[in-house]
Amino acid sequence: MVPEWAGKYVGIPWLTNGRGPEGYDCWGLVRMIAKDQFGWDWPSYDETYTQGAEADDKSVEDVRESEDSPWQRLDNPDDPLEKKVIGIQTGDVIWLRHRSHVVHMGLMLDARRFIHVSMSTDSVISQVDHILWKNRVVGFYRWKS
Repeated sequence: MVPEWAGKYVGIPWLTNGRGPEGYDCWGLVRMIAKDQFGWDWPSYDETYTQGAEADDKSVEDVRESEDSPWQRLDNPDDPLEKKVIGIQTGDVIWLRHRSHVVHMGLMLDARRFIHVSMSTDSVISQVDHILWKNRVVGFYRWKS
C-alpha cells in the first residue's frame, strides 16, 4: 500500500543535478524524500553521480556494490524482479538502466510501486512490473546504516 505522504511528492519538476527546491534529479528526489520521511541523511554523490549518456557506470557501480558501500543489495542479481514482492520495504531504492547506463533510480513506496523523476516527466509513482520499467531494473538496495 502506498504511504499517504507519497502524494505530496508527485508533480515535482526535473532539474539536471537538482537538489531542490526548484527541482530535483532522480537521486535528489530520492534523497530528499528519505530525509523528509525517515530522517535519513544520505550523501549527495555529486562527485560520482552524473546524468544520461555521460554517466560513469563504474563509479555508479562502486557506490552500490563496493565492499564498503553503505548499500545492501536485496535481490537476486540474475533476476532482480524475482523478489519484487518479498522483502522490499518503503524507503528501499530501486536502480534502473537507461539504455546501457545504470543512471536512474527511485524510492520504493511498497513492494511494487516507486516514486521517481526524470527528464521526460515530473515526479510520478510507477509500478516496477510495468512494461516501461520491468526490463530496466538493475536491483533493489537498502541503506545499511
